[in-house]
Amino acid sequence: MRTAIPGQWRKAVSAILHAAQRGTILVRQRPRNDWRNLDSQHFDAGLYAVLADALDVSGVLHGKKHTDMDEEGECYSFTFRYRPPSAKGELDLYTKINLMPDGQVVIVYSVHT
Repeated sequence: MRTAIPGQWRKAVSAILHAAQRGTILVRQRPRNDWRNLDSQHFDAGLYAVLADALDVSGVLHGKKHTDMDEEGECYSFTFRYRPPSAKGELDLYTKINLMPDGQVVIVYSVHT
């Protein structure tokens, strides 16, 4: 069920992604590989910036809240438009991110078309 992703969650996750401090962003292997396979110019720091920018858009961001994750926290998935550096057009990217209960760490579970 689609829901508006809370602004407080968006700001907290975006701040962590923008700061990109060691140990605060955990990216599962599959989304890391999916991200790198989208474009030859992709690297992890670029992923953090793209996800943060997607969360920083003005207005309402709709997605789905996930309550069945193995790790505790507040988890949302959403889709956003993205143009890879060497692409001729935009892609719809799906991502799923969990903000851990301490509010200091995020887990990226998915980033794919």
